[in-house]
Amino acid sequence: MSTYNDDDLDVNPWYKEPWPWILMAGPALAIIGCIITIVLALSTNVDQQIKLEGVKQGLFVSKDGKDIPRFGTNPEVENRELK
Repeated sequence: MSTYNDDDLDVNPWYKEPWPWILMAGPALAIIGCIITIVLALSTNVDQQIKLEGVKQGLFVSKDGKDIPRFGTNPEVENRELK
């Protein structure tokens, strides 16, 4: 029969054991990576206004305005009566 002595139990505080630190390393690295990503996203990718030169008539948008249908230039369209 074996008996346990106080000398057999080598108990360290939790912070001196390697396993808690190994288990905490993954979530800690994920938090650090998230913070770095947020800082980079807010500092380098500032929203910039896109400047497009175009012509808009109603819901129709054209880059140069040549393909927008112009009413008033064709006499047949102007003289047509609505039924």
